Amino acid sequence: MGSNPIWTAAGGGIIASGDSTLNPQITSAGIYTLTITNSANGCTNTAQDTVGSDYSTPAVVVGIPDTLSCQTTQIILDGSGSSSGANFSYTWTGPGVSGNPDSIATLANVAGTYTLTVFNLLNGCMADSTVTVPSDSSAVTANAIAPDTLDCLQNTILLSSAGSSNGPGIVIFGPVRTGRF
Repeated sequence: MGSNPIWTAAGGGIIASGDSTLNPQITSAGIYTLTITNSANGCTNTAQDTVGSDYSTPAVVVGIPDTLSCQTTQIILDGSGSSSGANFSYTWTGPGVSGNPDSIATLANVAGTYTLTVFNLLNGCMADSTVTVPSDSSAVTANAIAPDTLDCLQNTILLSSAGSSNGPGIVIFGPVRTGRF
């Protein structure tokens, strides 16, 4: 003597397994109906419930970063256009995250590709976006070469800047001195 449960699905519902058990496994939103029949007396009762779904992914918007250079050694990675609030968490990854990696905005000090992942704490969905931090690779080189030593026999020498950067946009500064030192 016992009961015979039968589950049915409608409205897009899918019973993956266990449709004749008390605890079936389902894989989609829909309307689920349980019918239980008492095998001893034939009495039947039904109950119905609707299972919803929330697969909405968070918005991830990353601003265009500045360029790293000799003067700008750290830039802001800004995800403030993304989903925000207490129900979201954030993770920045990349070659040079120098600020808090778990905030909506952080700092970076190395050129490369960075990813912001936003996680919805209520439904478990996440989304990410990448951005490339550029670098002004026009590094300058300065070489000062003294080919000889000043002494009583040689009181002037010509310094060399061989191998130093030169060309358009390169300005050379240095002290101007005359006489003996």
